[in-house]
Amino acid sequence: MNKNKKCYGIDISKDVFDVMDENDNHSSFSNTMQGFKEFKKKLPPDSVVTMEATGVYHVQLADYLFLQNVFVSVVNPLVIKRFIQMKMRRVKTDKADAQMICKYGVQNELKAYEPVSLQMKEARILTENIDLLVKSRNKLKNRLHALSHKSERTRAGIINPMKKSISELNKQIKRLEDELKQIIHSNYHDLYSRLQTIPGIGSSTAMLYPLYH
Repeated sequence: MNKNKKCYGIDISKDVFDVMDENDNHSSFSNTMQGFKEFKKKLPPDSVVTMEATGVYHVQLADYLFLQNVFVSVVNPLVIKRFIQMKMRRVKTDKADAQMICKYGVQNELKAYEPVSLQMKEARILTENIDLLVKSRNKLKNRLHALSHKSERTRAGIINPMKKSISELNKQIKRLEDELKQIIHSNYHDLYSRLQTIPGIGSSTAMLYPLYH
């Protein structure tokens, strides 16, 4: 990293984000547009901001800073985790994590963040919702299987409603999967088609690949 630029590390969660600079100065802001503006006012020119990819929580702040012409780098959390392990740091707090993210930004070459398209954001949201529905369906299936070992009296009035719930979840999952396929086919059809020609790559894997690579 250019030594003339000041580096900031951000640990971000649903409601707040903690910031540490290379001099170990700490501050905290709300994960809202007001918090973004307050943080931006404190940034000197040519600042470098490093943060983890934390589900959906980092996206709005990263997009905002990008539009404000601030250099932002969003790093895979596994990379940060390995960096922390190499430094043998065991303290686990938001402040400590922000400090280590800052140190990573100082010591490594950073790739500039580029916002994803609206279609990509919609596809990722669909993927996350599908995953939640599938987990709910699997829990119900496991409970239904467990009931098969119970007495008839215990099962009475439980199995049919549970089967209906599973059926409804199947419909919701199918609807969201159809929406996801439409987005992938419309925007990443060539890549999707090429991936399916690779041995061992099924349609599901090929469909998810463009969303996270």
